[in-house]
Parts: sequence; structure tokens; C-alpha cells
Amino acid sequence: MQSVAVVSYPGGHVEFFEYLVESLRERGAGHVKVFGGVGGVILPAEIERLRASGVTIFAPEDGQRLGLTGMVYQLIVDADVDLWAANPTTLEAVFSDDPQHPRHPRHPRHPRHPRHRTPDRRSTP
Repeated sequence: MQSVAVVSYPGGHVEFFEYLVESLRERGAGHVKVFGGVGGVILPAEIERLRASGVTIFAPEDGQRLGLTGMVYQLIVDADVDLWAANPTTLEAVFSDDPQHPRHPRHPRHPRHPRHRTPDRRSTP
């Protein structure tokens, strides 16, 4: 995954975006770029705080200046990164039987690890 884009209304948006960036870092996905749009009032200090935490934030003024097409274009250009350069590996590592290897399905950070599965919601007899 290269990026995440979220649209938020004012009220807790700064904390939410900072939490999202921190959560991605904790899960080994610090390379994922976070883009956000705030549909309402966002203070210049909040924009700077979010940018300092690694979020590309689009304020209402950006929407007026760039339009939707311009914002989407900027997102695509900024998110176009070489993921291989950031996290190179080998075929041997990808097909490794070592559960300690991050690309192994039994490694805790792997998306198919059991802890990432949603619980079975079927009722039991």
C-alpha cells in the first residue's frame, strides 16, 4: 500500500490523523503516505501540526484553488513511490518458512496473521 486518503469534518481531526500516522508506523507501514481533507474550518496552526506529523492536508482553500482534479493529481504524484526501494527483499524471503520473517503469514505484522482476522460472527449451536 502506498497511501491512505481520508476526508474528515472538523472536531478531533488533528488527533485522528496523528493517530493514523502513528498506527501505520507501529505496524511497519511508516512509508505509507497519509492524505487528508477537512470539509470545513481548519486553522493554519492545525495544518502545520499535521504537516509536521507527515500528513498532506488539503484545506477548503486548496479545494477552491486546485479543484478536485488538481487535488487528486497531487495525491497521485506524491504517492507514486518505488516500494521496492523502501523495502527490498528476495524471492527466498518471500517464500520463507521462517515465521520470524516479516513477509511470512505467521509473522505478527503480516496482514494474514490470525490477530488481524475479524472474529467469526456466526452463532454457535
